[in-house]
Amino acid sequence: MLTAMTARTNKAVMKNPVDKSRKWLILTLIFAVSYGLILANLPIDVFKDRDNYLNYVLNSEIIFGVNASTGLLTLFANEPLWLLLNVLMKQVFEPEQAIRFYIFVSATIFSFLFLRKDPGNIVWLILFLFVPQIIKNYIIHLRQGVAVSVFFIGWALASSKKGWMVMILAPFIHASFFFVLIFLVLNKFVTKLRLSGVLRISIFFVVSLLFTLSVGYLATAVGARQANEYTFSAEGISGLGFIFWLAILLVFIMQGSGFIKKYSFEISVLVFYLCAYFFIEVSGRVFESVLFTVLLTGLTMKRWGKPAFLFLIFFYSIFSYVLRFGQPWLGFGV
Repeated sequence: MLTAMTARTNKAVMKNPVDKSRKWLILTLIFAVSYGLILANLPIDVFKDRDNYLNYVLNSEIIFGVNASTGLLTLFANEPLWLLLNVLMKQVFEPEQAIRFYIFVSATIFSFLFLRKDPGNIVWLILFLFVPQIIKNYIIHLRQGVAVSVFFIGWALASSKKGWMVMILAPFIHASFFFVLIFLVLNKFVTKLRLSGVLRISIFFVVSLLFTLSVGYLATAVGARQANEYTFSAEGISGLGFIFWLAILLVFIMQGSGFIKKYSFEISVLVFYLCAYFFIEVSGRVFESVLFTVLLTGLTMKRWGKPAFLFLIFFYSIFSYVLRFGQPWLGFGV
């Protein structure tokens, strides 16, 4: 009888972690769906760039045809998957419904995967979802939000070929991910070479400078829409963002060579952003596409590093919102 009671107790103990994991999964899903629903049900016509996205739903078939007639290089350089998604949306939804669908699906997927990454830091992860550079992907930069969500699915499966196949789709939704994939491949390369932390940062710095100097020419050469939309300069910037993210980079580097090697991709995108900050405005879009990886990395630091990182992020976010007070919808509105 004692043996039977012990067996039942052991089974209960074994079931408990499973039950806890299931409850946590449900709670995370509820929060993610709520996050997506709230953002998707905000007014359609009060935010920046909404006319542009309505136009995509209505005219993507025409845009796709024009790009295809110009050549395959131009077609693939101008986010064909995004255009095809809009062609599909037009068959199913009204333009405003399509926008709400994009916001809901992408915000829900992103927040769910993000919150599942580090349950031990759930409070900070929830706060990170409201960092201006994160939430703007589901309020004004909707195409980027869709691409980030697709990339994150692949990132979660990065150890498999399926993960890479999914991540490769992201640049065809938002072109910033071409740079992201290049740095991912570069990171794989320096990892195989087993280079020291200093050498890795040096390589990232040189490659970042080369991209900074050539991105305008590359965009023009392949016929990317960005060649007409951006000046590939960085006029009117305050430099506050540079100082803040430089501080974050220094905190990362001071964690030591082992940390640099383990998180060299996240460090590489920080280096790129800082190198390009004063030269090309698109650097911010590239960095924001993978900002979530930097935030997750900051939570892994030990000793003084993590508190310093959290203080900087919290201060920067609050300061960003304070600067937006008085602007329509905290700077996201028109």
